Amino acid sequence: MTNKPDVLYINRGARLAGLDNGEFVPVTHWFDGMGEDCDPDIAASCVAGSEKTGWYSIDLRNFVYATVH
Repeated sequence: MTNKPDVLYINRGARLAGLDNGEFVPVTHWFDGMGEDCDPDIAASCVAGSEKTGWYSIDLRNFVYATVH
């Protein structure tokens, strides 16, 4: 059995999760701190993945926002 790749980052604008193997999977659902559906900009967690790569439940509070200058 092979190891499932880890999520390295989330691109909220593109609605993609970048994996440590170089692949990208779509973010399919965004949730606020109460577990309600919400927009990406206020999400506290999300679900990303596909049937091919598997599914990820992601706590966005563990990720730091990147700043582009």
